[in-house]
Amino acid sequence: MSQEIRVLVGDDDVNDRFFLEWGFKETAPTIRLEFARTGEEIIRHLENSSRPAPSLLIIDSMMPGLDGFTVLQRLRSKRELWQLPIVMLSGVPYDKNQDRARALGVTEYVGKPHDLDDLKALVQSWKQKYLDPIRLQPSSSAQQSRFQLLVADNSRTFRTFVQKVAAEVCPDSALTLFQDGVEVLRHFEQNRLPAPALLLLDLGTSSVEVLKWLRRDRLLLDLPIIIWTSTPVRVEEELAREFGVTEYLKKPNTFAGLLQSIFDFAQRYGTAKDEPN
Repeated sequence: MSQEIRVLVGDDDVNDRFFLEWGFKETAPTIRLEFARTGEEIIRHLENSSRPAPSLLIIDSMMPGLDGFTVLQRLRSKRELWQLPIVMLSGVPYDKNQDRARALGVTEYVGKPHDLDDLKALVQSWKQKYLDPIRLQPSSSAQQSRFQLLVADNSRTFRTFVQKVAAEVCPDSALTLFQDGVEVLRHFEQNRLPAPALLLLDLGTSSVEVLKWLRRDRLLLDLPIIIWTSTPVRVEEELAREFGVTEYLKKPNTFAGLLQSIFDFAQRYGTAKDEPN
């Protein structure tokens, strides 16, 4: 019997709770919703080891008592909750609080939907990213002996480009793509890497958290991990180096630059064919 999938919703507004409940019943009726009305209730719920852990936390940015940002900060300070996806809802999605939430480790920061179709699309997105079980294909013996190129990137378009480039410059490599940190961590929980491998990370502020978690595993201490970002930040680079990043680089912004970068990575950490034109 499969384990029940649970989502914890933290919101003091009864109308918002009703709206979300309707969206889940319409889009993901098998998922069980649980509710907390204050920040204190959220923390007590998650600290109660007798309760089944939720697969996703949806939290309002503004609540009486402990607001969403304080709750987020406290939860991310707990090692056992690093992997919990946390979505923060706000009535003002693109204000300065978005950067604040990302710095504290939020997984998503989005505006509250006011249209029924938008709500259903949002719930469907959460379901696909955080609630559907990840089905990993078992590696064949041939795949295990090949260079493993692992790429985690929030952008679907960029993942598509990487797929095209890898097929050209290192066609014999085994490529695995991830869309978020949860997928990366689940992958390494279920897979070990006997062959040469390289992990490329660009997950926004989550990159360093993923790096920190992976470096706690002794078997992954020697795994080359590169964080590359479109907007390098010195403080983030220093933190990444403290946690054992192999390289911290600026992400290429042209297709030719991406082609050359993947070729160079394959040369340094695996195998590549003749230099790209």
